[in-house]
Amino acid sequence: MYRMSIFRKAMLIVISMIIVYTITISAFIVPKIDEHIQDLEEKSARENLSKIVILTKNVHKDLESYKKDALKRHKDKLKNITDSVWSIVFSKANDKNIDKNTLQKDILESIKKVRYGKDGYFWVNDYEPKMIMHPFNPSLVGQNLSEYKDAKGVYLFNEMVKVARQDKEGYVAYSWSKPGEKEPQPKISFVKSFPKWNLIIGTGVYIDDINKEVQKRKDELKKQLESVINTTKIGKTGYLYIFNSKGEIVIHPNNKFKNRTLKNIKNPITKKTMFEELVLASKTKNKSLYYKRDSRLGTVNTLINKVAWVEYIPELDWYVSSAVCLDDFKESSRGITQYILIIASVFLLIATLYSYLFLRNLLRPITKLSNFAKKVTSGNYKIRSKLNQRDEIGALSDDLNKMVTTIEENIDSLESKVNQKNIENSKQQKVLIQQNKLVAIGEMVGNIAQQWREPLSVISSSTSSMISNKQSNVLTDDTFYDTCEMINDKAQYLSQTIDEFKNFIKGDRTLEIFNLKDMIDGFINLITPSVQSNNIQLILDVDSDITLEGYPNEVIQCFINIFNNSKDILINYPQNDRLIFITVKKLKDTVVIKFKDNAGGISKEMIPKIFDPYVTTKDKSGGTGLGLNMTHHIITVGMNGDIQVKNKKYVFNDIEQYGAQFTISLPANKTV
Repeated sequence: MYRMSIFRKAMLIVISMIIVYTITISAFIVPKIDEHIQDLEEKSARENLSKIVILTKNVHKDLESYKKDALKRHKDKLKNITDSVWSIVFSKANDKNIDKNTLQKDILESIKKVRYGKDGYFWVNDYEPKMIMHPFNPSLVGQNLSEYKDAKGVYLFNEMVKVARQDKEGYVAYSWSKPGEKEPQPKISFVKSFPKWNLIIGTGVYIDDINKEVQKRKDELKKQLESVINTTKIGKTGYLYIFNSKGEIVIHPNNKFKNRTLKNIKNPITKKTMFEELVLASKTKNKSLYYKRDSRLGTVNTLINKVAWVEYIPELDWYVSSAVCLDDFKESSRGITQYILIIASVFLLIATLYSYLFLRNLLRPITKLSNFAKKVTSGNYKIRSKLNQRDEIGALSDDLNKMVTTIEENIDSLESKVNQKNIENSKQQKVLIQQNKLVAIGEMVGNIAQQWREPLSVISSSTSSMISNKQSNVLTDDTFYDTCEMINDKAQYLSQTIDEFKNFIKGDRTLEIFNLKDMIDGFINLITPSVQSNNIQLILDVDSDITLEGYPNEVIQCFINIFNNSKDILINYPQNDRLIFITVKKLKDTVVIKFKDNAGGISKEMIPKIFDPYVTTKDKSGGTGLGLNMTHHIITVGMNGDIQVKNKKYVFNDIEQYGAQFTISLPANKTV
């Protein structure tokens, strides 16, 4: 009955949480999802519009570039053909076997017959300027053309003479009669001087020939743009289209709208034309227009909410606009929301079933674990918990087994390990250093032994109390979980203390990469008994995520030496006034570790030789004088670092303090 009561309470909590979770999703999360999805849809629509704008601008740039390239090609062609004819003229003109008049006549006749392309030809005039030869307009031959000008007032032949005199060759733009055309057509010609006879050879191309090529390219690019716009969808039914500054629709995915004007389509609410509203929208910050539109052309019975985003392209005098139904955005969010709710419902059903099975089996192993803890408390370290569960209780069982194993191993091997270390260190310096370490170990062993009694006693009394309460049917849920958590915390604390102590006394000089913060935590665990028993206030300021490569045991030994020096002086001070500060900071490529106390400092005479061997600040019976010497050797030689000491005056809690400060500097990210 008692277990069922706890089970029902736990299930009630789980079901209540599920109900709250469901309400929270429905009331707060789902609306946020709807809003977020609509924002994403709107963002996607804007991006599609921007892509089309960029594509349209690129089409314009491509067309402009094509125009320039086409004009350049024709210019180059004119120059190359003229150079060829000029070379022939130059070659024939040097024939000394024919008199000049006959030679000129033959050359002019040859030039007159030259044709290229569809209607390309050459003419010849002199510097007067007088027309010497023209294949299609013989009436000009022999005339002085200095006053001859085209429809736009360009004295074209004077321009040709000017170019020939200044640059020997070049281009001249003007209008000229084209075979088969009634009106003069824009033309660009290339003229080249033949100075030997003071003649100018010229040929040209009509601009409309170039424009035909450009128009062909423009039609191709427009088809590409139409294809992209026709295949671009916004939401479910949204689309893009382009209209010009006259309101004419240039490109539209629906063929019936092509060549129509927006000036004839009105907003049924504002009565303004869609052209006016879209142009005004393009000038706003958001470039958007929210409006209502007939669901079908020719009816006003049903209006739908729509939004348009408009961008103006001044290079083409075009407007790129979208047309999207707002309901399309909501429909997308509704589908995703329904999917999320289905997944959440399935998950909640699975969670409920799992909670039922889990809570039903949770209470069974508690009695076995309590009996095990009671036997361990009585001193039976051979026993082990046989619970094999992959949950918090199983973890607690494993931790208790580890704790008992660690206690058993350390009790059996602690004395032999200490003695073995003394035997291995044959040299006097190593022996003295080891003795210094063993002094710290001896002190810590006593403190740790005293520490073990309290947690073990708490575990024993707690489990006994829980069993008693259970048998009396007064064990509440809070008491049960709090007691289990406390037992686990105590077990973890004992296991951690033993591990830290074992790692410290193990003394392996193995080069390894270690986290400085974790190492300092281990150091704090080792000195905690001494800190507590001597009423010392320890103030820490340690940066995390600092790693070093070196020998962590030796670093801990250095820290213990510095701590013990401060502690031995501080115990002579009032109990409420004993301070030790430990600060760890990384400054660029250097890790700086500072130990500071308020023990009155070191005498000025002693500071220069504080790290010398056999120098101590204590009386002869209180120290060997090797601790700081060993620390200096490890820091400078073994760790490639530096250690300094000075007296420092500072303020703490509005009270002026004075003491010694040891500063250790280690190279960061290097082998120490």
